[in-house]
Amino acid sequence: MGADQVEYLGFLITAEGSRPLPEKAQAILNYKLPETIHDLRTFLGMINFYRRYLKDAAKTQAPLHELLKGAKKKDRRKVHWTDDTRRSFEKCKTGLAEAALLSFPKSGLPLSLCTDASDFAVGAVLQQLENEGWKPIAFYSKKLNETQTRFQIFQLIHGLAHPGIKSTVKLMTEKYVWSDIKKQVREWAKACIRCQKCKVSRHTKSKLGEFEQPDERFSVVHIDLIGKLPPSEGMQYCLTCIDRFSCWMEAIPILEITAEIVGRAF
Repeated sequence: MGADQVEYLGFLITAEGSRPLPEKAQAILNYKLPETIHDLRTFLGMINFYRRYLKDAAKTQAPLHELLKGAKKKDRRKVHWTDDTRRSFEKCKTGLAEAALLSFPKSGLPLSLCTDASDFAVGAVLQQLENEGWKPIAFYSKKLNETQTRFQIFQLIHGLAHPGIKSTVKLMTEKYVWSDIKKQVREWAKACIRCQKCKVSRHTKSKLGEFEQPDERFSVVHIDLIGKLPPSEGMQYCLTCIDRFSCWMEAIPILEITAEIVGRAF
């Protein structure tokens, strides 16, 4: 007879999905407050083994990662704990205790990707609709680095009304200061897709084209296609032809705009 659940590489696998092994989760729950930087790194390594089961992991762990800034490999310096970092440490442990059961992906079921972002982290959850309820398949979260955090700020300010480059630089420099802020903001504003579609940053004056005047009828004929039009006797398109020499114009109704039909009509 088959087993209804299997323990595999630190995970409990069932027919419904997978979750961290209870004894592994309990070991992390019993983990004492780290005294050194090396101990804190060990704790974060243990808990991030189950990161895909943890909602908002990057946001919860962010204060603890701040304690690691400037640390060296196997750093034995003491950790200077504060009330906020202690709360983050305990929240990391309770988050693992409350880790969600992740369902296995099933073909044919509707999927939903929910995303969220803060000033310093982004997160997402991939879900599938099963038995009239959304069940998580995997969680994702990432702490933003310094450049990404600055870009988030830019998007918040520039995205409100999409002002011009100079106005965006002025708005940013009135509230924030960092090295090369004007250069970075100008580059980001120039790269804004919506601004590129809706605004003209530079008017280009093209030279007028020079065309030779035809010397006989039908030596140069301009053609164009119009449609789709309201059907008339089955015709929904129109082929227009204009002779450049005489300016004679013809409009020919056609059924489709394939190369064969247009060629025959012309």
